[in-house]
Order: sequence, then structure tokens, then C-alpha cells
Amino acid sequence: MSHAPTITASCRQNGSEWTARWLAIGAFFVIFPAYIVYQILVQKAVIRPYLGGYFTAGIVLGLPMLLLAAYAKPRLRVRFDLVEWLFLLFMALFGISIAVGVYFQVTPDILKPNAIAWGSFVVLYLFGLLFPWGNLTATCWSQLVFCALLPLILLNSTNGQLIGGGYISPEIGMELNYQAVAMTYIVVALAAIPPGRVLVRYAGYAAAIIALYMIGARSEFVAFALMACVIEFCMAKRKVLLVVLGIGGAIALLVLAHTMLGTLPGSRILGLSDISEDQSVIARAALTNNAWLSISTWPVLGDFGSYLPGNYAHNILSAWVDMGLPGVVTLILLLVFAGANLILSYSDQIRTPVFLVAAALLVANLMLLLVAKYYTYQLLPIAIGVYGNLRRQAAVKRAAAACS
Repeated sequence: MSHAPTITASCRQNGSEWTARWLAIGAFFVIFPAYIVYQILVQKAVIRPYLGGYFTAGIVLGLPMLLLAAYAKPRLRVRFDLVEWLFLLFMALFGISIAVGVYFQVTPDILKPNAIAWGSFVVLYLFGLLFPWGNLTATCWSQLVFCALLPLILLNSTNGQLIGGGYISPEIGMELNYQAVAMTYIVVALAAIPPGRVLVRYAGYAAAIIALYMIGARSEFVAFALMACVIEFCMAKRKVLLVVLGIGGAIALLVLAHTMLGTLPGSRILGLSDISEDQSVIARAALTNNAWLSISTWPVLGDFGSYLPGNYAHNILSAWVDMGLPGVVTLILLLVFAGANLILSYSDQIRTPVFLVAAALLVANLMLLLVAKYYTYQLLPIAIGVYGNLRRQAAVKRAAAACS
């Protein structure tokens, strides 16, 4: 009889954990795979676009599910660490920049996407924090979704590009957001691949690389290849040998890609082997120069809205332009401290799925923000959320060890 309260509390905890897990898995479905299906159906004119693009709708639908998951999840007394406080500061500076933009009447074509991005950061952080990375049920469902999306992408690709070159939906401004499709597919892949055994992981990498090649998003293609390298580095017992083989393989692939440039569909990705005359790279360099001009004029406070809509710097300088020196310093410290703490404090978890996902996302975000993406890139909040997820899983293991 003395054990009855403990058993009852344990049952309630298990039931709450089960509820929270399924709510987070449900949010995963409505935010990520549903978005890919939606984009293909819109581009094929099967359905009309909703709310300016489904990803926004998916975020709205996912938020109550994640809030309920957070409420149902058993409480853990885990205080925020420096990384999570930096993320809160970054979100505050991000929100202040939007408010300042409203005050100074920055064009809605710049303000609206940033405001939507701020809201999506909240939801995607909660997703990364609450999704049960590595859980058997979540992994099985993710692997089914991952396998189902692959033929859907391949069957709707033409000449090495999803849907076909330059297809525009009947609604003005609703062109295919192939980069967002690639980003969401990466999230699905990260939920499906890391928990698998070595042959499953390598098969997953091959399938994801094929899908991302056909989608045609170069930044995401390179980012996923880097994520796969990070995951296998963490899993490898002979890490030095893996690095040597990886460098040799990367050089061989670049030489092969350069040799085949122009001979295969989707040569835009093969063009990464020679970017000296790439129009996208030239345009991004010009945008970076414009960002430096804005920064030199307003180095401390930045100059939000000093560019035409869409003509932001495709790198971390975008945070300096929009949020000033405090914003870019906070973002740099956020990434540096997250990576350092991951290595210094949680290296004993290195082969767990949640560690693998956190490490892969942090490394990819660092690379993308240096050379390719605006600070509103939506893998960033997921990375910080997964980092928080890792901290809480580690706390649960420590508590269990202390009780035993």
C-alpha cells in the first residue's frame, strides 16, 4: 500500500508523456509533410493557395497542438541556460526591429514576411523542443512519411526541377517555394534517419540527396550533405579515418560534378562545382556589398528596410542590417555557445538521435547563415528547440540514475 501513490503518479506521468508525444507528432504532420503535398497541389492547380501559402497555415494549425503538448508533458525543473536566454534575447530584438519598422513605416512587403517569420520561430522552437526525436513510434511514422514523399517528389519533377522549370500557379505571387519544400523535407529526413542502423541511415541519405537534387534547392542540398557528415562523424568510432575519407570523397564528387556539368537535368546543383560565373552567386555578392554600405552608415542600430523587398543580404549580415550590432552579436553568440555547450556538456549523449539532430542542425545553420540564408531561416529555431530537448532528456536520465 505504501507504493500506491508512487505507482499512481507514475501512471499519470506515462499518460501525460504519451499525450504530449502524439500531439507533437500531429504537429509534425500538419506543418511539414502536409506543406510539401500542399505546394505540389497548388502548383498543379488542383487547389487554390490559402493564407498566402500553406506553411503559414501549418504553423497556425500546429501551434495549439504544441501548446497542448507542452501543457500535457510532465514538468521538469530545468532552468534555462545561457543559450536559451540568448535565444529569448534574439527573439526580443527581432520583435523590436519589427515594431521599429512599423513606427518608421517600412514597406509591408518587408514587414509582413518578418512578422510571419517571428511567429513561425515561436512555433518551430516549440516543435524542436517537444518532438520525441528517436522515439520508436515517432521514428516509424517519420520513416513512412519520408518514404511516401520520395516518389511524390520524383513523380512531380521535370528536367531536374520540382514541378518543372518556372511553373507559376494561377494566383499571382504563389510561385513554387522550392527552398521551403527542401527545408521541410530535411526536417522529415532528420526525424526519420538518425535513429536507424547504419544501412538504413545510408539508404536514407541516398534517398534524401536524390529528392533534394530533384527539388533543385542548392543551399539545402549542401546543408543536408553536411548534416549527413556530422551525423556519421558523431557515430563513427574511427573519426580521423572518416574525415580523411570524407574530404577525399568530397573532392572526387566536385570533380565528377564539374565533368558532368551541363550534361544532366538539374545542372543548377552541379553548377556548385564552378561558381565563378554563377549568376546567383554574383547577385548575392552584390547584396552583401549593399549590406556593408548600410552597416557602415548605421553600424550600431542598423537600418531596417534600407533594401528593396527580397533584396536582403543572404548571410548573417542581414541580422546586422535589420537589428543592428546587438542583433548580430546575439545571433553569433547563440550559435557559438550552443555548439560549444553541446560538445562540452553533452558529449556523453553523442550517439543519441536528439544529439545527432541538434549537432547536424547547428552546424548546418552556421554554414547557411555565413554564406546563404537570411537570419529568419526557419531551421534556426528548430535547432535551438532540439538543443533544449537534449538538455531535458539529459536531465531525465540524470534524475533516473539518481533514483536508482
